[in-house]
Formats: sequence, C-alpha cells, structure tokens
Amino acid sequence: MIQNPDQNETSSASTIQMAASSSSSAPLTATEESKRKLAFKTKQLQVAIAELQSLPSSRPVYEKRCGLFFRTDIKSATASQERELEKTKVRLQKM
Repeated sequence: MIQNPDQNETSSASTIQMAASSSSSAPLTATEESKRKLAFKTKQLQVAIAELQSLPSSRPVYEKRCGLFFRTDIKSATASQERELEKTKVRLQKM
C-alpha cells in the first residue's frame, strides 16, 4: 500500500496537537487565579520587607504611593509594607 506523503505530515501534526492538548493543564477558575495572585503578592511584600530590614537605618528610601515616589525613612516604609502584607493575608484567608 502506497501512502501519500501529505497524509503522513497531516497525521503526525494532528498527533502532536493531541499530545500537546492532553498535557496542558485545565484553565484556572477566577477564585483560583485570584488566590494565586494574592499568594504572589504576599511573597513580593515579604521580600520587600526583608530587603528594607537589611538596609542601614540612616539610609533614605523611596516609597511608591498613588503612582508617585516619596522619599521616606526605612521605619515608615517597612511599616507601610507590613500593613499591606497584613491586608493581603486577610484577603487571602477570606477566599
């Protein structure tokens, strides 16, 4: 039996597509996506707090508020990041 070379290419391409579609994970629901984003933000805030705590206390830092950067001291910037972290953790627990 002689096969058309075009059929081989088509069948192998469809096999590859089927394998790719079966290996991909199911799309996340809206709540799962929100939880993932909040968990990511929690980790970002924890890293930011650790970085602020590693700086010398006399060094000024810039904190972003409402799209603008303000020069402040490390204590107030750390306190602000910790408040934001607590808010994020509360929102994550409510989900």
